Amino acid sequence: MRAVEKLISSAIIAVERKMADRGIVNKAYKGYISALGAGIIQSGLLPTLAMYKGNEESDKKKAETGHLLSAIYAVVKSKYNPKPVEENLFDFALTKMQQPDKRQEVITEIMDASIAIKLAIRTFKLEEL
Repeated sequence: MRAVEKLISSAIIAVERKMADRGIVNKAYKGYISALGAGIIQSGLLPTLAMYKGNEESDKKKAETGHLLSAIYAVVKSKYNPKPVEENLFDFALTKMQQPDKRQEVITEIMDASIAIKLAIRTFKLEEL
């Protein structure tokens, strides 16, 4: 079983708890999650997460990127026992990136979690909220 496939059930739960409102997900998340992967590849993990973290509440008409980051972090945390102590995805990534032997691992974990979230979003009704 592929790594992303193992994360799908955690991703569906994370979307339901962090991003959905009565089973409906804001369409804007679809674009945010697509841009996240491209941003990580082009700019790097920490710059991309910093941009998303900085935009958490910038546009109330669209979906909040903070909810997306929380959902991704919930999926990442689901793989760990004991759970990571960092409060958010950016702090988790920052801690891991300071360990040279963990850099590629954390990038892969976050990319896999974001792909699982992207797939999980498709199981919900999408509307412009």
